[in-house]
Amino acid sequence: MSIWMEDGDLLYLYKQADDKVEQIKILSELNACSERAIINRLEALGVQILSSDFKKTVKPKGGRHRKPEEYDLMFRPLYDDGLSDREISLRTGTSTTAVHNWRQRNQLAPNFKSGWPKDARFGKAVISYERREQTPLSVVPAGDT
Repeated sequence: MSIWMEDGDLLYLYKQADDKVEQIKILSELNACSERAIINRLEALGVQILSSDFKKTVKPKGGRHRKPEEYDLMFRPLYDDGLSDREISLRTGTSTTAVHNWRQRNQLAPNFKSGWPKDARFGKAVISYERREQTPLSVVPAGDT
């Protein structure tokens, strides 16, 4: 994720803050990115982050771990609208596994009707061709109706 705030604004807001740790959290929320992304940008701009306590509060690089309440806020409205796991994951930017695990924790059934063709669950058109017996057309002479 990219930081939408300009470098000058980012530096100014960080340097003016009394509580640097809290300011990093606020900046990450404002920019909809991780705290690690803010730290990396500040370090690239020449800011030395010296606090050893601060380094311990930031999660290491890797996947973002959300609290179950965050998943409830993100997934529940979409699930209630009848979206499938895949559609929810595409709209929220998460994995289908995260949606599936959230649904399992909350003991919710998947949002598709059982018995549908497998491709129909994923939005692909399913064309079925029925074999019909051809019946000969009866020919009616003109004027005999």
